[in-house]
Amino acid sequence: MDTTVNLAFFPFPTAWKAFLEYRKVPLTEGHFLDRASLNARLAGFYLLSGQPRAAIEILERALSQPSRPDLLVKLGLVCLFSGSLEASSVYFREALDQGFQTQEVYYWLGLTLVRQGFYEAALTVYEQGLQKYPEARELLEACSLVYVQMGNWSKACDLYNRILDRFGNNVDILNNQARCLEKLGRMEEALDCYQRALKIAPGDKTVLGNLGLLLGKLHRYQEAVACFRKALSERDTDAGVYNNLAYCLAQTHHFEEALQCYQKALEMEPEDENLLANTGNCLARLERYSEAVNFLNRALSFCPRDTQLWLNKANCLMALRKYSEALESLNTALALEPRNVRLLIGKANCLLAWGKTRRALAFYTYTLKINPKNRDALWGRALCLERLGREEEALQYYNLALGS
Repeated sequence: MDTTVNLAFFPFPTAWKAFLEYRKVPLTEGHFLDRASLNARLAGFYLLSGQPRAAIEILERALSQPSRPDLLVKLGLVCLFSGSLEASSVYFREALDQGFQTQEVYYWLGLTLVRQGFYEAALTVYEQGLQKYPEARELLEACSLVYVQMGNWSKACDLYNRILDRFGNNVDILNNQARCLEKLGRMEEALDCYQRALKIAPGDKTVLGNLGLLLGKLHRYQEAVACFRKALSERDTDAGVYNNLAYCLAQTHHFEEALQCYQKALEMEPEDENLLANTGNCLARLERYSEAVNFLNRALSFCPRDTQLWLNKANCLMALRKYSEALESLNTALALEPRNVRLLIGKANCLLAWGKTRRALAFYTYTLKINPKNRDALWGRALCLERLGREEEALQYYNLALGS
């Protein structure tokens, strides 16, 4: 009989394999099976055939007979497989209460609680399991992941160190440890973890990508570019890696190469708003403003409340001397964020470039009420005053801008 099932649902392969072995019935089996065991195994066949509700009914019927905590576990697994998380956690907990305290049951109960968002309760279960099975790697990993989901990076780091000390270097654990260290601001230690992981698996795309991101944060763009290029040599179909490579190339003013990377990424993800926006910004740096506006418009169709996109579009329109359209974009953004200093300065700049000096002066003045030391607003006000023939006042604001 074909017993193939999709195991991807369960991230605990050892326990799931044990479950498969425990409840399958060889058709040639000759030894006596009691009624509860037959019901349990029949439920397994229903589960394999994609009928979880029938399996649950069979197991509940079996449980009406003398206490069998192993059947509770099986019922919990069927509920977990069928998405009945609350029922699943009840059955696993009852199995534990009846003394069926295997590390698998602790893991599964914790898993059901995590999927319901009960992280504190899951931690309690995992910690209880670790008291009984202190060397259970699956429980250690599960517990560390809960700490990650809760944002307790320090606790997660402690557990990853415990796993590494007990079981030796592992690429996935080192990668996870590095991500936690980054969150804690311990960048050099994070770099060390990534490098240790790459000694084990030099071409691991995930580690190379994460290391590239960290190097980019540290402004070590050339090293980041090397990491992303190596990651793409292992697999060149990852739009995210192309996007990150393009960003680092742009930071080193290699805009043509960056644009090529953005275009490759867009071939894979043509409606990704971040890629569309980044492509538009890159085209703007290449002074290809009309094309930039087209890409920014596409990005805005997905993110109409992104004020930075409206500002970037306005800047491109100003470069094209389309001041009326630029002002329209800025007004749209200011309707979303009326006191956004960057938007106010953008509008003032647009009005000044358009020759509407007095209106521009009013917006620079209003901006300085919000942020009296803003250098761009001080400088803009000085320009307006100079154009209006108020040289002494202009000189005063030039000095303030230079000193800010």
